[in-house]
Amino acid sequence: MSVPSNKTLNPAEWTLLRALILDEVNHTGIPPAEPVVDRLGMTPKEGGENLDGLELLGMVSLRRVSGTLPYVQVKWPGREEAHQRGESIPSPRDDARDLLAFLRNPGGDVRPGSDQVNDSDIIRRFGWHQARALDAARVLADHDQVKLHTPSGSFFLFLTASGRRSA
Repeated sequence: MSVPSNKTLNPAEWTLLRALILDEVNHTGIPPAEPVVDRLGMTPKEGGENLDGLELLGMVSLRRVSGTLPYVQVKWPGREEAHQRGESIPSPRDDARDLLAFLRNPGGDVRPGSDQVNDSDIIRRFGWHQARALDAARVLADHDQVKLHTPSGSFFLFLTASGRRSA
């Protein structure tokens, strides 16, 4: 789905995005949007429209279930937007630069040139929660610097030729 060039984040979408980011820290997996929408005093219709707008902008992914608001996962562009707006949320792009440096020379229990680095290696090295580590990995994957694999509940990645040589 392409984003219309004139589509920008409206104030209600921004309010919802901020609340979703803060709420996501307290969850594992993909949390439902309904409690956040309720807490903000939005009707289900308003919440659904704002979620659709955030999805159109590429800031969230939605998993729809019949009869209720969808489950929502904030994507790295949503967190980057919050960081750029001055929220005390780490920049996924900055984290990706740190992660790329680590992947090139992991040290510790991970030997240089390893074929695979797991989420637990990244979390242990940086002290990040899994969503933050996955955001950094997705930035790199979106720029073809790693191959990212996300089996149930965890992830692992491999440096690509581009990731090995880009600076």
